[in-house]
Amino acid sequence: LASAGVAWGLPDASQELVTFGGDSDYPWKLVNDPVMGGVSTSTWKVDRKSGLADWVGNCSIVPSLEAPGFCNAETWGRFLPKFADVSEYTHLIIVARSLMPYD
Repeated sequence: LASAGVAWGLPDASQELVTFGGDSDYPWKLVNDPVMGGVSTSTWKVDRKSGLADWVGNCSIVPSLEAPGFCNAETWGRFLPKFADVSEYTHLIIVARSLMPYD
Protein backbone atom coordinates (compact mmCIF):
# COMPACT_ATOMS: atom_id res chain seq x y z
CA LEU A 1 0.00 0.00 0.00
CA ALA A 2 1.39 3.37 -0.95
CA SER A 3 -1.20 5.20 1.12
CA ALA A 4 -4.27 4.01 2.94
CA GLY A 5 -6.50 6.68 1.54
CA VAL A 6 -6.79 10.06 -0.08
CA ALA A 7 -10.12 11.84 0.16
CA TRP A 8 -11.16 14.65 -2.15
CA GLY A 9 -14.21 16.44 -3.39
CA LEU A 10 -13.98 19.86 -1.84
CA PRO A 11 -12.90 22.65 -4.19
CA ASP A 12 -9.12 22.65 -4.61
CA ALA A 13 -8.62 20.32 -1.66
CA SER A 14 -7.31 16.86 -0.95
CA GLN A 15 -6.39 15.24 2.34
CA GLU A 16 -3.93 12.39 2.63
CA LEU A 17 -5.08 10.12 5.44
CA VAL A 18 -2.16 7.74 6.01
CA THR A 19 1.28 7.23 4.50
CA PHE A 20 3.92 4.70 5.44
CA GLY A 21 7.19 6.58 4.98
CA GLY A 22 9.05 7.99 7.97
CA ASP A 23 7.50 8.25 11.40
CA SER A 24 3.79 7.68 11.79
CA ASP A 25 1.44 8.61 14.61
CA TYR A 26 -0.62 5.52 13.81
CA PRO A 27 0.82 2.12 14.73
CA TRP A 28 -0.58 -0.68 12.59
CA LYS A 29 -1.40 -4.16 13.85
CA LEU A 30 -2.67 -7.39 12.38
CA VAL A 31 -5.92 -9.04 13.39
CA ASN A 32 -6.46 -12.49 11.92
CA ASP A 33 -9.13 -15.08 12.73
CA PRO A 34 -7.70 -17.22 15.54
CA VAL A 35 -11.11 -17.46 17.25
CA MET A 36 -13.38 -20.44 16.60
CA GLY A 37 -10.73 -22.43 14.80
CA GLY A 38 -9.70 -19.90 12.15
CA VAL A 39 -6.35 -20.48 10.44
CA SER A 40 -5.97 -17.33 8.29
CA THR A 41 -2.58 -15.63 8.54
CA SER A 42 -1.03 -12.36 7.41
CA THR A 43 2.15 -10.32 7.78
CA TRP A 44 2.74 -6.57 7.74
CA LYS A 45 6.03 -4.88 6.91
CA VAL A 46 6.77 -1.20 6.26
CA ASP A 47 9.64 -0.11 4.02
CA ARG A 48 10.25 3.40 5.29
CA LYS A 49 12.66 4.19 2.48
CA SER A 50 10.06 3.62 -0.24
CA GLY A 51 7.11 4.69 1.90
CA LEU A 52 5.27 1.46 1.09
CA ALA A 53 3.56 -1.04 3.36
CA ASP A 54 3.56 -4.71 2.40
CA TRP A 55 0.57 -6.66 3.70
CA VAL A 56 0.51 -10.31 2.67
CA GLY A 57 -2.01 -12.86 3.84
CA ASN A 58 -3.87 -16.08 3.26
CA CYS A 59 -7.57 -16.05 4.12
CA SER A 60 -8.70 -19.61 4.79
CA ILE A 61 -12.03 -21.34 5.36
CA VAL A 62 -12.88 -21.81 9.06
CA PRO A 63 -13.66 -25.56 9.17
CA SER A 64 -16.05 -25.42 12.14
CA LEU A 65 -18.11 -22.66 10.49
CA GLU A 66 -17.66 -23.68 6.84
CA ALA A 67 -17.19 -19.97 6.14
CA PRO A 68 -14.29 -17.72 5.15
CA GLY A 69 -11.98 -16.40 7.81
CA PHE A 70 -10.43 -12.95 7.77
CA CYS A 71 -7.19 -10.98 7.79
CA ASN A 72 -7.19 -7.33 8.87
CA ALA A 73 -4.54 -4.64 9.08
CA GLU A 74 -5.78 -1.84 11.30
CA THR A 75 -4.79 1.19 13.29
CA TRP A 76 -6.88 2.69 16.05
CA GLY A 77 -6.81 3.72 19.65
CA ARG A 78 -8.41 6.33 21.80
CA PHE A 79 -5.05 7.92 22.64
CA LEU A 80 -3.91 8.29 19.02
CA PRO A 81 -4.38 11.56 17.13
CA LYS A 82 -7.68 11.70 15.30
CA PHE A 83 -7.67 11.20 11.55
CA ALA A 84 -8.57 14.21 9.45
CA ASP A 85 -12.32 14.86 9.19
CA VAL A 86 -13.19 13.96 5.61
CA SER A 87 -16.95 13.68 6.12
CA GLU A 88 -17.59 16.52 3.65
CA TYR A 89 -15.47 14.96 0.91
CA THR A 90 -17.15 13.17 -1.99
CA HIS A 91 -14.44 10.64 -2.96
CA LEU A 92 -11.96 8.31 -1.32
CA ILE A 93 -9.03 6.79 -3.19
CA ILE A 94 -7.14 3.81 -1.80
CA VAL A 95 -3.82 3.33 -3.54
CA ALA A 96 -2.90 -0.34 -3.46
CA ARG A 97 -0.95 -2.78 -5.57
CA SER A 98 -1.70 -6.49 -5.62
CA LEU A 99 0.44 -9.35 -6.81
CA MET A 100 -2.72 -11.36 -7.56
CA PRO A 101 -3.99 -11.18 -11.16
CA TYR A 102 -7.55 -9.88 -11.42
CA ASP A 103 -9.74 -10.38 -14.47
